[in-house]
Order: sequence, then C-alpha cells, then structure tokens
Amino acid sequence: MFGTQSSYSVIKEMERVTDQSFHPRIVYPLLYKLEEDGFISGECVQKDRKRIKYYSLTEKGRELLNRTGKLFELPLRAALQDFLKENL
Repeated sequence: MFGTQSSYSVIKEMERVTDQSFHPRIVYPLLYKLEEDGFISGECVQKDRKRIKYYSLTEKGRELLNRTGKLFELPLRAALQDFLKENL
C-alpha cells in the first residue's frame, strides 16, 4: 500500500488493516496534515468530471514508517526511551 494511492484507496486500506470504518471527515484532515508536514505528497488529477487526489510517501515519510516499524520490534520501555532520546 506504499505506492501512489487515491484518498479513497487510503481510506479503504485503513479500514481493511484495522477492521474499522473511517469517515472521510476523519481521514482527510490527517492526510492534509501529513502532506503539510512533508510525510506524503499529493497530486490532483482530473478524471471525467471528478478531481481525484493521489498521495505517495516522501522520503521523510518512508523514514518515519521505517522508524515506527522498528519501534514495534523493541520492548516497549526501550522503544519509549529511544523515541524520547531522539526528540529531546
């Protein structure tokens, strides 16, 4: 799911992974914030009469994803210490 995805595809993937339902009013502000912070990039494409926005991870987003994944490999205490140490 880390290639270029439409916002609709992002919502569907979140629902698939979490087995929860997500309303676009919840997801779109998150996508906008991730884009603003440089973790994803978005591109609008006109298809038929619809404007569709596609998102992809930036290098900064990939680094965060890799770092977050590594946190889950560590015991919780070590992970929190590592996270706090890097953000002080």
